[in-house]
Amino acid sequence: MATQVPASVELALKQLLAGFKAVGLPELDPTKSSWVEIEKGVARLLGGPLDLKRPDHQAVVLGVAAALGVRLAQQDGAFWVHNRESPDGLVLGFPDALVMLSPFGAAMDALSRANLAQLQDVQKEIRAALGRARLSIAAGPQPKLAPEDYERLFDPGFVQFVLLDEQKLKEAWENPVSALTRNLRDALDRVTQVPPELKKQLDAQLLGAVASLDQSKSLISQLGVAGRMVELIAHLAATTEATPPAPEDFWAAVVLPLLFIGTPEKFPPFGHEEKEAVKQGVDPLFLYLDVVPYQMPAEEDGLLGAFGAEDVGLLHPDLRGLSPLRLLSLKLDRIGPALEKLNPAQSKEAFGRFCEYVKQQTGTQPPTGPSERVLGEALTLLGELKKIWDARAKGKTALRRITEAEAASDGALNAVRKALTGPRIILTP
Repeated sequence: MATQVPASVELALKQLLAGFKAVGLPELDPTKSSWVEIEKGVARLLGGPLDLKRPDHQAVVLGVAAALGVRLAQQDGAFWVHNRESPDGLVLGFPDALVMLSPFGAAMDALSRANLAQLQDVQKEIRAALGRARLSIAAGPQPKLAPEDYERLFDPGFVQFVLLDEQKLKEAWENPVSALTRNLRDALDRVTQVPPELKKQLDAQLLGAVASLDQSKSLISQLGVAGRMVELIAHLAATTEATPPAPEDFWAAVVLPLLFIGTPEKFPPFGHEEKEAVKQGVDPLFLYLDVVPYQMPAEEDGLLGAFGAEDVGLLHPDLRGLSPLRLLSLKLDRIGPALEKLNPAQSKEAFGRFCEYVKQQTGTQPPTGPSERVLGEALTLLGELKKIWDARAKGKTALRRITEAEAASDGALNAVRKALTGPRIILTP
């Protein structure tokens, strides 16, 4: 499978090759020389133990990771996949089997042990896994996997704001798992809103994972073997309010900027650049988001362009042991004043006035159909976020990072959540 090599990978390879030349080893080829030979050049470049605080050492790790990735692409058909949880934002996927590797993680581990030959073992393990997958296919040729399949399954690119009941969260995390297993089994038995096949899948995945844990211990104490389950159970057992999941980029580029823009009374004059953009057919909503000043302050370099580091925290001290975290405590106070003033009808009216303003400034009537749909979706999300803000005294506000596949199953999980947290009807004779 032909794959596009990211620019950052090409740059890392060039820097590593230049480094080898600078230390008198121009014959070394990062993508072809043996790992034992490359280790000699790397040792000269590092000049001592690996120290990731040093930018030059970070560059070496990136170069070795790039070399490993290129070899796996050439020999085993690997392709590069964007992934927010990888330190360098990239992982490798394979077309013939669901196998994922972080070249940066593998390179860092090998370099920290001063044993680049370990990467040859990594290649062998990958090849063996791919071979087993090919042999296990008994039903004929299977569809090839692509980068978008890996991103859908593994990249936590969706965001959901939630309000957690602190008492229910404490019970779910700190009581013996046996109680959670009973409650979850009972909840799954009472779920009727999902198709039978999906219900069977939920039963196998959720109940199977929880039942496999030590029933006498708490869930949070088993973080090392059940980290993602700890985060999911928090949502299922304790969430009382939640926004729909939406792509992180949509929150950062559309939803929250709309909140900060508010309902402006007037708009800035258009310059040549804006007028030219209108002629080129730019979407009027994106022009609106680009040129209209914020009425509320925003932490534009922070999380989602809205939150500072001090707004983000842990829901439990033991979660320090889970990395990367996908469930974060998040204070909404920074955006609270904007949420208090949120008026979806006035926001729609302001955008309508902006479209008329565009016509006045350029003589061109922009098409508004697609913009109005996106605007409606964004305002719906803001309305749900405001519900969490209004109910904040009843729990702990938090942010979930989930994959596209997890976001797609949100409806089914909501059915389980309502069954798990809702009142139970007990019939007595």
